[in-house]
Amino acid sequence: METNKKPTILSPQQQVVLNRLLPVARVATNGCRDDLPIQPLTSTLIVGPSGNGKSFIAAELGKRLSIPVLRINVSSWVVLSARNEPWTFSSIVQWVYSLQGGGGILVLDEADKLQGTGDWVSCIRHEAHDLLDFVIPLAARMPAAPTDDAWGIPDPPMFVERALLEKQLRERVFILACGAWQSAWRGNSRKLGFSQDESPVEPPSCEQILQSIEPELRQRFRHEVCWLPPMTRSDYHSVSLGIANRISNPRARKAWNRLAGAAIEHAVAAGLGMRIFEELMLSVLLDAPDLAEPVVENYKQPEIW
Repeated sequence: METNKKPTILSPQQQVVLNRLLPVARVATNGCRDDLPIQPLTSTLIVGPSGNGKSFIAAELGKRLSIPVLRINVSSWVVLSARNEPWTFSSIVQWVYSLQGGGGILVLDEADKLQGTGDWVSCIRHEAHDLLDFVIPLAARMPAAPTDDAWGIPDPPMFVERALLEKQLRERVFILACGAWQSAWRGNSRKLGFSQDESPVEPPSCEQILQSIEPELRQRFRHEVCWLPPMTRSDYHSVSLGIANRISNPRARKAWNRLAGAAIEHAVAAGLGMRIFEELMLSVLLDAPDLAEPVVENYKQPEIW
């Protein structure tokens, strides 16, 4: 769950997608859907290359709306299901209950993995379809409702009604699914960050993206797909400048500015996306080891008995 309240540094293209998502997320989470004769379809897809900032946008949505964000990785969901552990959906149910009538954002990361083959993927696909239909599977563990123990008499646990949680999920949760949908890129491996091939390839059209998504999954989302194109050199420089302005240590900021140029050129050539800035920050700390020294205040050696 995201808790950091500092604004996320986004590229101009990421900011455009964020601006398109904000009004939809606000409608989905502020309670205005309560008791409408028909529920508006708000669940939304973001499609774009791996590492291009889809998760950054989801985190910033939560910060802008001051509501919690829960990220679920579909690949991990599949692994846990293969172990016969209903952990993922039970965690989602617990999170929905914890909202206590407030709104929240549920992110399905790597949603394109729902289109794989195999028994376990098929099982997860059905559970994901239930989630997108605002239905809680019977296998999910329901949270226990608080009890009045003023008399000190142990009572059997009473579980929250499934219908109440489904109503909360349907009316106060914005579901945002993120995926690369690599098949839509027609072999564009460089833009996905999987090779060093520098041959230019045109980004897929909206029609190509839609054709790569299975209809059974596609119909559960809004028609408007938010697609995030590969980061440009201008995007990298914009994000780098924003990060540099956040670095308070003058030496670290100077090192960042000195190393950023070569890092950005490498990121453009390899299609690395936002992850290049995490590597760059490590390079800054390695460039000046004393900057990475831990800060210990009023440390006291523990007594050994």
